[in-house]
Amino acid sequence: MTAEGKKQLLSVLGLARRAGKLAMGRTQAKQAIHCKTAQLILVTADLSEALLREIRYIAARSSEKPLVLEADVTMDEIYFACAFKAGVVAVTDKNFAAKIRTLLQS
Repeated sequence: MTAEGKKQLLSVLGLARRAGKLAMGRTQAKQAIHCKTAQLILVTADLSEALLREIRYIAARSSEKPLVLEADVTMDEIYFACAFKAGVVAVTDKNFAAKIRTLLQS
């Protein structure tokens, strides 16, 4: 991911946070998966392997099967963009999820 792409991703995450379309942190992300509101699960590069396996397992067992993507950002960068330190972020809006997906795939 380029520096410009990372900047855009963090900007979109900050906007989604202000719009109330993110479930941030392990507990809220798991709740969003169980409530079937999670459109996309974003995990940071410095997330522990155990938590990554747990999130992938929970997402795979869900009937909605939200996509789990690993972003090339750290928890500290998420904190500076969203004012909440989290390694797992569930995006609950389909438009924000589509934008984040295109940013990560480019």
